[in-house]
Amino acid sequence: MRAARQHGGQIMADLVQVSDPVARGRALLALGCDLLCVHTAHDLQGGGETPLAALRWLREALPDAALAVAGGITLRTIDAALSAAPAVVIVGSAITGADDPAQAARALRERIDGR
Repeated sequence: MRAARQHGGQIMADLVQVSDPVARGRALLALGCDLLCVHTAHDLQGGGETPLAALRWLREALPDAALAVAGGITLRTIDAALSAAPAVVIVGSAITGADDPAQAARALRERIDGR
């Protein structure tokens, strides 16, 4: 954290596989963490898991925290993710695995921008 502050950076903590993201989030924020990332691991996404429930839970418990969301974000899930007002949305395979990655990125960006 010291290095991030000295160089104008921020710290984001990934809460992937954390059993109690609210308690861990509170502890990380108390240490000076800037963003908390709710993240569902790629191997769990195949079973239908998404980070959306944990994102909503964290938003309710920590309404002023800067949140990020990753793992399973697609055109089908982006609106639910945006409803929790994350500061950062991380999209991976919905773009990289698309037949037309540029079009997939544009469609997601348009949804984020509210077009």
